[in-house]
Amino acid sequence: MSLKILFPDKASELNLDSAWQGMKDQLESSRQDNDWGAFAYQAIHLKILFPNRKAELDLNDSAWQGMKQNLESNRRFNNWWHFANQAMRLKILAADKVEITDQGLEITMLPPESFKSEKKPRPERKNF
Repeated sequence: MSLKILFPDKASELNLDSAWQGMKDQLESSRQDNDWGAFAYQAIHLKILFPNRKAELDLNDSAWQGMKQNLESNRRFNNWWHFANQAMRLKILAADKVEITDQGLEITMLPPESFKSEKKPRPERKNF
C-alpha cells in the first residue's frame, strides 16, 4: 500500500493480484479472532490496493460495531496512538471513494443526507 501511494505511476509493476487472496485470508482471520484493530488495518490496505473489490470486504454491522468498540476502548484507556490510527482507518473505510493521485491519498466523503423533511406551506386560512 505504501509503495502504491508513494509511486502511483508504478503501481502496475507491483503484481498486486497475487496478493489479494493472502490479504483477504488475513482479514477473515482477524474477523474470526475479533481482533478489530488488525481487521481495520488489513481492510484499509485491501480497499486502497483493490478499490474495485471493496464489496468483497464484507464490512457488515458486526464488523463496524467491533471496529467502533476498538476505537472507544483505545479512547477510554488513553491509548492515543492506537486511537488515532483506528480513527484514520474508520475514516478510510467509511469513505465513498479512496484513490491514489499525484497529490497522494485522496478520500471523498459524500455529504450525509438530510433527514429533515421539507416543511410544506400551511394552507391559508381565512376567517369570515
